[in-house]
Amino acid sequence: MDDQQSDESFDLTEKIDKWLEKEANKRLESSINELGDLLDKKTEYVKEKVTNIFDIGKYTISINLRCNKRDDCSIWCEYSTEIHIYNFHNEDEEIACYSYTEHSSYKIKCFHRNTRLLGNNYRPFVYKSFELSNDQSISFLEDIKEKILDIHDILYPGVLKNLGKQYIRIRLGVRMDLKESIKKNPEIIKEDFYNLLIYNNGRYNIEIRWYFDKPSKS
Repeated sequence: MDDQQSDESFDLTEKIDKWLEKEANKRLESSINELGDLLDKKTEYVKEKVTNIFDIGKYTISINLRCNKRDDCSIWCEYSTEIHIYNFHNEDEEIACYSYTEHSSYKIKCFHRNTRLLGNNYRPFVYKSFELSNDQSISFLEDIKEKILDIHDILYPGVLKNLGKQYIRIRLGVRMDLKESIKKNPEIIKEDFYNLLIYNNGRYNIEIRWYFDKPSKS
């Protein structure tokens, strides 16, 4: 009798674990898709600020976050951002954007340029440069940061809430190509040993890595 109850208890626990894992995977995929939609909107916004004579064909984004917990409610992050948006009709034409949070500056500076044509000093020919205001840049970076932290919290519940004085680095790498079709069953790879998440649905390839860092010396 006891053995039967033990088996039933084990089966129930196993079913609950599988259900929780399935629900977590649903939340994870939903958050990743929301991140993709957000990145599409943000790159379109940057494109419109620089030029309207440009159709986005693909983009690559690299964002590095170095975060710690400043109080019981918020997580503060330093940013390093690099964005390359390519013209659908001519991949030599791109909008390249860069941002580094130094001295409380969040500004994103962009260059509409042609990498095939060379200007002075053999550099890409720049049609126009543009700098987002602090408010525009903060909105861009903070929205993406919140979604990245949301994904990390789904993967590793409680880690961000218990950082203490510890710093965490999270690296996001994205490749999007509109010429590629979306897979019916996206590939999701979670490697806990390497602190790595890979999501690939054919059109989007998203990689998120994280590791702990030493606190800054005061």
